[in-house]
Amino acid sequence: MNDTTIPDNAMHALLLTLDKANARVADRFPGDSPHRQPVHVVYGGAHLFKADAAQKLGAVALKALHEHAPDAASSRSRISGSTSKTASGTGPISKRTASRCPPPTRSRAG
Repeated sequence: MNDTTIPDNAMHALLLTLDKANARVADRFPGDSPHRQPVHVVYGGAHLFKADAAQKLGAVALKALHEHAPDAASSRSRISGSTSKTASGTGPISKRTASRCPPPTRSRAG
């Protein structure tokens, strides 16, 4: 029966080649951006997309927020059982941010 073990010198050369290739990939594709990322992904065909799609979806999201969590800090406190003071400013800031910030765009490296 033939020996199926890779000799040490061949393994070293192989791993060195893979390390170099992995470093090139990591340089080209560094991973997710630390900046703002979209929270939701909307799937639909191009025939459903219109110029005002983001604004319409944002309005639906804000309506749901106002209906189901008008005071996000107290809602979070009720859910988590926390009475942390750090949560007290979260609701208005989130709503204010959601209503004035355009949805972030994502570009692909290329």
